[in-house]
Amino acid sequence: MPNTRELVVLKTRYLVPYRVRGDTVTILRVFHTSRRLPKRW
Repeated sequence: MPNTRELVVLKTRYLVPYRVRGDTVTILRVFHTSRRLPKRW
């Protein structure tokens, strides 16, 4: 997804894609990395 960033949560198996617009952060999803990531989110 364009204009997104990904946060890898250290010491866990979570990946958090998010978007920043101005002073707002929107968390798009929270994935556990042992699961297959979707082709598109």
